[in-house]
Amino acid sequence: MSVNNKPANPVYVGFQIRHVKGDLFSCPQSESLAQCISEDCRMGAGIAVLFKRKFGGVQELLGQKKQPGECAVLRRGKRFVYYLITKKKAHQKPTYESLRKSLEAMREHCVSNEVRELSMPRIGCGLDRLDWKKVAVMIEEVFQDTDIQITGFQIRHVKGDLFSCPQSESLAQCISEDCRMGAGIAVLFKRKFGGVQELLGQKKQPGECAVLRRGKRFVYYLITKKKAHQKPTYESLRKSLEAMREHCVSNEVRELSMPRIGCGLDRLDWKKVAVMIEEVFQDTDIQITVYTL
Repeated sequence: MSVNNKPANPVYVGFQIRHVKGDLFSCPQSESLAQCISEDCRMGAGIAVLFKRKFGGVQELLGQKKQPGECAVLRRGKRFVYYLITKKKAHQKPTYESLRKSLEAMREHCVSNEVRELSMPRIGCGLDRLDWKKVAVMIEEVFQDTDIQITGFQIRHVKGDLFSCPQSESLAQCISEDCRMGAGIAVLFKRKFGGVQELLGQKKQPGECAVLRRGKRFVYYLITKKKAHQKPTYESLRKSLEAMREHCVSNEVRELSMPRIGCGLDRLDWKKVAVMIEEVFQDTDIQITVYTL
């Protein structure tokens, strides 16, 4: 998924924040980036793992000795990479106060170094569980008196055949614990990828995720109910999405395609499910494509 094109010589008339669907790391290399981390610079989960792999510099960050409410910085080529220190330890949760202070520290560095474009995920709202609506307002308040354009990233939706996506893209679908797959798009998954006995052998329960490896891709089966004739709950779907996210991050999955999961025969509300997917994956670098016919 590509980032929206920008004019060659943009004119900034004041602070702007926009939301686009795409891959954070596909933005122009002239744009600075931002992400939240802990003072111990662990970066062992979520999109922080990808920042660590792409930009390194852990010892350099630790050497800056920044504390919660401050901001560590790496210089990489034409861009700055900002690490908002929002908590002391990786297993802790940040506060809105520490996030605001670290945003203010980043703003001062941006202004001093004439940074005009800054891209970020929905900071603090993935594994850290802050409320994006509150965080978005906070970003606007902190940056409103600057001419910095801030871009955030999310999911795309396309019309077409799910199975026509590139074979490098992983796929996802909801099924029951008994792996019946006797109706709807689940039938097509069973015909195309097989593996029913392999799935049953993984002994996954509602709220978990079974996985097949097929060529270069993973095929994810979100276990959202015990029996095929039952209906899933939003809670079981969220837990299975979280399990899938952890597998994706651990296995460096960057592209994931799916139908409107849980919203066909299972009758869940797509608006609620779409919000749930964004909440679960918003702090990762995974490009998600949702297919509808």
